Amino acid sequence: MWPMQVLRKPFPGIFATFIRWTESFFAALWHFIGWMWETIIIGGLLAGTLGNAFYTYLTTGQVARIDLLHLPLLQTISMHPFLATLVLLFLASVTLASSLAHRHQRHTASTATQSEYTLQQVKRLEPQNYKLFRYIAQAYIARDVYSA
Repeated sequence: MWPMQVLRKPFPGIFATFIRWTESFFAALWHFIGWMWETIIIGGLLAGTLGNAFYTYLTTGQVARIDLLHLPLLQTISMHPFLATLVLLFLASVTLASSLAHRHQRHTASTATQSEYTLQQVKRLEPQNYKLFRYIAQAYIARDVYSA
């Protein structure tokens, strides 16, 4: 069996295109998820909490503690725990898929830009990335050194 027959792509045609499109979609989604965490969730919560505490201190002269159980988001979660769990699992699975797709694209791009002489771990070597030629017996000259 020739090496090229073993290394055929497992998803020919339109299915391979769908897989590539899905991977690129989730990799792009990873950037959006990172932006959401950095800008809206962390920045909004931090600025909102500190701004509210500062405004309360300026107007009343004291800072009141926040009762977490009376926040609208936590009240909704406590009223609908099954639906909240489903939404949380869905968001976690989309985040995991996006992270894995981004990581795979980054790894593929890094190996595509490397020279053939770059050192890599053995488990990451791909035979199709190297110029390997078939052995042709007539092309080599026998030497007497090895026959003795």
